[in-house]
Amino acid sequence: MLMDPLPVAQTVQKYFQDGGQVTVCDSKSVVSDDNNYASDMTRISLKIKAPEGGYKTVSVIVKESLLDRIVTEAVQVNVHFSTEFKMYCEVLPTMEQLVKEFPIYQDTLWPHCLGHLDERKIVLEDLQVFGYRMGNRECGLDYDEASLVIKSLARFHALSVILVEKGLIHADDFSHFVFGGHFQDINELIISSFKSLHQAIYTCWSEEWKDIIDKLGKVSEVAIDQLKQLRSEPAKLKVLNHGDPWVNNIMFKYSNVSSSPESVKFVDFQLSHYNSFAFDLHYFLSTSVSYEVLFMFDRLILEYTETLWKCLRNMGYLEVPTYKDVMDEMKRTEFFGLFAAVTVAPVVCAPPEFSPPKISTSEMSVEEMERRKIARYSTLEYTKRLQIILRRAQHGGLLQTICH
Repeated sequence: MLMDPLPVAQTVQKYFQDGGQVTVCDSKSVVSDDNNYASDMTRISLKIKAPEGGYKTVSVIVKESLLDRIVTEAVQVNVHFSTEFKMYCEVLPTMEQLVKEFPIYQDTLWPHCLGHLDERKIVLEDLQVFGYRMGNRECGLDYDEASLVIKSLARFHALSVILVEKGLIHADDFSHFVFGGHFQDINELIISSFKSLHQAIYTCWSEEWKDIIDKLGKVSEVAIDQLKQLRSEPAKLKVLNHGDPWVNNIMFKYSNVSSSPESVKFVDFQLSHYNSFAFDLHYFLSTSVSYEVLFMFDRLILEYTETLWKCLRNMGYLEVPTYKDVMDEMKRTEFFGLFAAVTVAPVVCAPPEFSPPKISTSEMSVEEMERRKIARYSTLEYTKRLQIILRRAQHGGLLQTICH
């Protein structure tokens, strides 16, 4: 991303409000083609002259959202999907004020926004400076990492419930969802993903999977209707979802003593939407945890429920869903987890040689993109995760219900 350094310096100077001269020292892209981002991000180092003399160095991330533009071009309508600009410049600062009121929150769950250059370019604090880094994309998160994320999603969801109740944010502002079944080009991508999966495993998996494979061959016919139905049905509890909580949008700070994660920050709020809390949980669990952690599904949902209960009750909200309520909601929305496992997870797990091209480029041939797409469905790590999810869908009756 090429940019004029002057607006960045002016934005940082305004944020710190000390009047000191700000100079841009260095800038470099932090997005590689195999990181599968729908954004351009640039790390910029600046020197700020202190009023009392001397300099301090500040590192910021300038992030340009590409998703709105790409999807707008694809569906030929002007869509914003609850833009990241609105999240960082309006919603999250409001949440930060609420966090200060309640001791149950020790820190924010997102990077601070220093300002913006326009509605697509925002300036964020550089979490790397504070010791945050991403987890392992290809292997998936371990239990300690997954547990911290699940509890943090509960805290984030609880904050959103209170903000809606207080009238500080409005649900209608977050009604669009890119995977809600309402955009033709996105729908075609979803249908294509189910067909590609079926093609990839039809001749490779053993005979014991035949019944599941046969049913998967029919899912592409009903997938869009299923997604629309999930979005329209009543939910046990509606929250502001992060919308895209996969491993590269989650940064961890680890203990120096035990190497365990001690803090987490969510980034990339381009797909935030208002609906059932279960959308975030399914999306995260189906895309970002190791196959061993998938066996801990029920335990993680219990941890989510307990954290949600503590946060909401602490903030005076009494209509808190029980563990049974949460599990019932996860059951009702189970197809969304399968959808995420089929459309998003293969990209998340993909080794660099199978990664799709960066979303803002089109240099790769159609044949190569198709070859990589099929290969992503055949990697060992992805296959192990998917088989667990499919067995759960089979034993719980999901496949039978939607493919009758």
